[in-house]
Amino acid sequence: MRGARPRNRFQRFSFWLLLALAWSNAATGAEPAHPTPPLAQLLALIDARLELMRDVALYKFRSAAPIAAPARERRVIDAAVDAASRAGLDPETTARFFDAQISAAKAVQQGWITQWGRTPPSPSERAPDLATELRPQLLALGEALVVALAGAEPTLREAALVDAHRSQFNSSVAVEHLTAPAANSLFDAMLAVRANRSAQTVNVLHAVLARGYLRVGTTGDYPPFSHWDASAGRFVGIDIAMSEKLAQSLNVEVRHVRTSWPALMADLTAGRFDIAMSGVTHTLERQRQGLFSGAYHLGGKTPIVRCTDVDRFSGMDRIDQPGVRVVVNPGGTNEVFTRRHIQSASIRIHPDNTTIFSELVRGAADVMFTDDIEVRLQSRLRPRLCPAMPDHTLTKTRKAYLLPTDLLWKAYVDAWLEEQRLSGALERDFEEGLEKAATLR
Repeated sequence: MRGARPRNRFQRFSFWLLLALAWSNAATGAEPAHPTPPLAQLLALIDARLELMRDVALYKFRSAAPIAAPARERRVIDAAVDAASRAGLDPETTARFFDAQISAAKAVQQGWITQWGRTPPSPSERAPDLATELRPQLLALGEALVVALAGAEPTLREAALVDAHRSQFNSSVAVEHLTAPAANSLFDAMLAVRANRSAQTVNVLHAVLARGYLRVGTTGDYPPFSHWDASAGRFVGIDIAMSEKLAQSLNVEVRHVRTSWPALMADLTAGRFDIAMSGVTHTLERQRQGLFSGAYHLGGKTPIVRCTDVDRFSGMDRIDQPGVRVVVNPGGTNEVFTRRHIQSASIRIHPDNTTIFSELVRGAADVMFTDDIEVRLQSRLRPRLCPAMPDHTLTKTRKAYLLPTDLLWKAYVDAWLEEQRLSGALERDFEEGLEKAATLR
């Protein structure tokens, strides 16, 4: 038996107010000033439906009706599946959730009827009519549950949050006579509900607003854009500051998801983040798998070398020679450029972007090609390193934010980015980011 709570008129009023708000926001698309998180809405509705089982049990106890009603239960599940298809949910996992709901409801009813077999309820307590009073409420709750499931689904599939979800479920769904096995089955079924990806177009903006947080993919190895500060246990950099401002514009939290240059596109297409903000270069190859925001930085590839070798490597014809050792980090545009333009010099892959410049300093490599902004930063961080071609880039590239294929989401990010540019905030973030990055060690 789970913890019981007092039942009163205010509790029922709160339920109908919650239901009305859930339907109102779903129907109009309105965003309340302080929206209830989708998972909290879902759990409140699950709890409200199970709370009604005492009234259902009282009606069946007084009328000697059986707890199980297979035909009625089948209709409830069929109606849920139909509503799920309209809401973009997977019919099979939604059906299993409602089947678990029904099992939990029967467990609660059985608990009450068993209790009343020992201690009957007060004769003065009225039993609401099942057909005319309770079933309309249960029907409305079922439809609202589907809407809430659709809103909470992005949160439910976050594997890292399972323990937090379980704790929230146990504290929110605390109905008397709900057995532990029934509660666990209901939780597992809730967690397994998925969107119908084959029938649903990507709607990142809606998903971000619904779940209440923005997932930002970032590598943490590319200052001044993104750097993992181990001492502080957090990401820092220009794009990290920008990601926080983007989240603020949406009135949601920001959660940074670590990715890597080799895994960047796979993580994007797998839906691990809503936007990549890590000094990503806009390329046609990446464009084939996603979308890009407007550019927020223009630059290009240029070589960085030991300061004593600047004259030796002042041109590509001097760099691409036998005996010259070029080092490069894997999986990104630096590797693409290097392999395309270096034919005679040797190329060595160094897997750690945070230590690759030390390879130049200690003499294990001679040249590295990277973006001019990183060359500027690393020459400030490491006085022994200098740009081989000051104020000159070998390519013209754009830094932009990498997005899933959702034009509505791209339009929002572009509009926000233009506001940052016009207000001067973008320029200030770059100057502050470079200054802070120059202190990193």
